[in-house]
Amino acid sequence: MQAASKHRMTEEQRLITNLPPEEAAVAKATTGGAEMYWPQLDGIRSLAFLLVFVHHVGRIPQAQRVLPEVVLKVVDTVSAWGWVGVDIFFTLSGFLITHLLLAEKKQFNSISFKLFFARRALRIWPVYYLLLFFAVILVPVLHWQSLNLKLYGEFLLKQGLPLALFCGNISMAFPSVMIKFMKPPDVFLLLPTWSLAVEEQFYLTWPFLLKILPTPKAIYRLILALTVLSLAARAVLWYVSHYLLHMTYPVSLYYYFTLSHLEPLMAGAVCAVTISYFPEFKEKIKKIKTHIFVALGLLIFFCTAVFPEISKNSYLNIFMFSCVAMGCLLFLISALVSPVVAKVFSNKILASFGKLTYAMYLVHMYFISIAETSLQDLFKVPLTSPFFWVLKFCLALSLSYGFAFVSWHLLESRFLKMRKLFRRHV
Repeated sequence: MQAASKHRMTEEQRLITNLPPEEAAVAKATTGGAEMYWPQLDGIRSLAFLLVFVHHVGRIPQAQRVLPEVVLKVVDTVSAWGWVGVDIFFTLSGFLITHLLLAEKKQFNSISFKLFFARRALRIWPVYYLLLFFAVILVPVLHWQSLNLKLYGEFLLKQGLPLALFCGNISMAFPSVMIKFMKPPDVFLLLPTWSLAVEEQFYLTWPFLLKILPTPKAIYRLILALTVLSLAARAVLWYVSHYLLHMTYPVSLYYYFTLSHLEPLMAGAVCAVTISYFPEFKEKIKKIKTHIFVALGLLIFFCTAVFPEISKNSYLNIFMFSCVAMGCLLFLISALVSPVVAKVFSNKILASFGKLTYAMYLVHMYFISIAETSLQDLFKVPLTSPFFWVLKFCLALSLSYGFAFVSWHLLESRFLKMRKLFRRHV
């Protein structure tokens, strides 16, 4: 019986840690030698990115709607709701970071902030600061003859500096100076960075909280408190955006602000705490995985049927984000407990694509703009062409993937290998 148990554990470990040697080394470096890798989560990253991508490509214009009606309805729905892909990214971050920190705490009875921050910096900073340098410094310098120095100085102070300090989620809520100074497509290199600021602010605070909380019960209470705080903060900021401020994009005030967008991060965290401290609970959840699928389906139907589009700044947005976070949690649970879902999202193509989604996410809006301009000016494809949307989608996705592929092999993977230098030892 003991041998059979050992065999099951070995098989399960093989399924979730089947990595190439260099990636296994990276996984080991995250904690004191613990290998933790779920290939289906890379597949889920692919889905999250594609949702955001379609959302930003936009609906198919009326003149181009020659595709089958069912395809048009799917594109319209994903275009309207694709922003939830960012919340899926947040949920994955909350889950993985919490799981890694708790594993380190259980092994060493402490958390090394210095090593954790170093590993995060090696993952996030290289591509982020490269694009920031290109958009904020290099492009303006190349256009120095027509550069408005006064406006550029204001832009650097109100947008460049906050972006460099990962406070762009706050400055992006008030983008008037940036829009005045930057023109498409360059402005689209900065717009997606707000979510990186949210994650960095989470990384700078969450490890301290996990270190000082002694029991899982205390962590659960903190997660509940932060969830309530997020809902309350969003209600306040919605009121401010709706009644007090005349903003071009009022929803960005509470959607970009970290304290009003904590639910998806906490959804991932609560899942990680449960798996870390109560692994037997996972077996119990497996028995009701069908109910989880049904609940997720009903929640998706409820959200799309009841809630208006996010841009309408309805008071229902206050509650909609909580429902979306709950959907992200159910989706994550299903990926962890259902062999079918895990197998689907562990597909090699999806998983490989998912590993490149960080860089693709940062540049996708830029290349969508490039693709649209190129099709009209370079390839002379008219906007009324029934293939314009499809061509824009394919060209922008190909350019985004190409950039991410080069970035991964020439930049990101090299920095990731350096994380072994910040591995914690007994």
